[in-house]
Formats: sequence, C-alpha cells, structure tokens
Amino acid sequence: MSQIIIVSVVLLWILVLVNLALTILLLRRVNAQPQVQSSPLIFGSEVSEFLKVGDDAPDFTAKTPQGDHVTFAQYAGQAVTFLFISVHCSPCRENLPRYLTIQTQARQSGEEFVLVNTNEVNEAQTFINEFAITTPIIIATEGSNSFMDDYKAPGMPFYCSIDAKGKVRSTGFPFEGNESWKLLTDLWEAKVQVEVIPI
Repeated sequence: MSQIIIVSVVLLWILVLVNLALTILLLRRVNAQPQVQSSPLIFGSEVSEFLKVGDDAPDFTAKTPQGDHVTFAQYAGQAVTFLFISVHCSPCRENLPRYLTIQTQARQSGEEFVLVNTNEVNEAQTFINEFAITTPIIIATEGSNSFMDDYKAPGMPFYCSIDAKGKVRSTGFPFEGNESWKLLTDLWEAKVQVEVIPI
C-alpha cells in the first residue's frame, strides 16, 4: 500500500513539473510575439499614424447639411476642433450628449467645435434630427470625400484640434483615458469658468 502512495506522489510531482515547464514555455512564446498596441478604435480602419502635433492642418472641402461648401480657410485665424462621427458608430451615439456639452464649452471659451459626419447627406440629416443637433456640423461622406483620410482619422469617434495658426495641437480618440483629450476639455471648462467669475 505504501508503495502505491509513493508512486502516486512521484507521478503527481512529475505532472506538476511538466505543467510548470509547459506554462513557462507558453509564457516565453507569448512574450516573444510582437505586442499589438490596443486602442479605443471603435468604428473604422486600422490605426496607421495620426497627424502630429505641430503639423499644418490639411485643407478640406465639405458641405453643410443645407448643401453649402465649407473649407478649412473658413476657420483661418481661430482655434477649431473637428470631431468625426458616424450614424453607424454606437460609441458616437452613446457619447453624443456629452460631446454636445463639450461643444458648448468650447464655443463659450471662444473656440470652434465642429462635428464632422461621415455619412451620406440623408443619413446625416436623419441623425441631426434624431438628436436635435443645432450646433455646427459638416458632412464629409467617407469614400467620396478625403477629409477623414487627410486628417488621418482611423476610426470614430475621433478628433483633431487645430490652433489659431492652423497647426495641429491635439488629435486622438475622445475618451476619458486619453490625456490630451482630457487636457483639451479641461482647458475649455477652465476658460468658461474664468469668464463666469464676476470681477
């Protein structure tokens, strides 16, 4: 009987050592594979490369919901943030009330904040009506308009903030974990609070 117990214990230890060796080999293999940077890419293509801070903002041509043409030149001399959204992007829809509040703060602080809808005009108009959007929105249909590609927006929602000199000052995904987005929204909020304080 004691021989059976000894053999069982030895076999159990062999199993534990084999399991440990396999785990170590698996961890080495996983660590040896190239790491893929995860991003909050929500709706769109793979991240290639964002515009860099200090780059000149690319020119663009888009349309208003009423059909008027809009170009980057119309924003010359003022800070502007473009937020790319889509009707089919669920995070865009979920966060739209928050983006509209942020848009109000940006505009109250003296900066433009423009929603860029990447859908066809009729879809964009339905979206505008559904959310009762009354703030600036332009339409740059993905596929037939290069606005989103020129601004290197890899997905949606995505923002690109331009300073008054036409240089990129911040770009990325507009989520709480993005430090540059937080700094930008904190700046707008602080400017609004300063204007409200009576002197």
